[in-house]
Amino acid sequence: MRIENRTLFLAVGVAALLASRLDAAEIEWQTDEAKTLQRAASTRRPVIVFVTAPSCHYCALMHRKTFRDPSVVEKVNRSFAALAIDGEQRPQLMEQLGVRAFPTVLVVMPDRKVAAFKEGFQSPAEFQRFLDKAVKGAPAAGRQ
Repeated sequence: MRIENRTLFLAVGVAALLASRLDAAEIEWQTDEAKTLQRAASTRRPVIVFVTAPSCHYCALMHRKTFRDPSVVEKVNRSFAALAIDGEQRPQLMEQLGVRAFPTVLVVMPDRKVAAFKEGFQSPAEFQRFLDKAVKGAPAAGRQ
């Protein structure tokens, strides 16, 4: 009986540790666009550009819900470079990119061509569909 209790206790402890590590997984956001684009080009990975603002409610919601979803985190960290830009601090860049609202997500291919552009909140499922369409070259929601 004692061995069974120890085994059960160990199994519960390992499960809790694994669950906490999964919850802690996050997208590896970068903030230096030149380095991120250069690294993406050298690894041939597309770049997810998340244009956000500190005062944006839906940006915060995407950070809490979409960007913490384990399947989203895994997909982004495995297949993309991730760049977060504070749009309030970069109005010229927002104008160049055609960004009119927060949040906005762009997928930029290694050749620096924009493959997809979407304004507004995206749930984890919507975001994954958006990424899949962008990478396959299909239009993934035009400018709204």
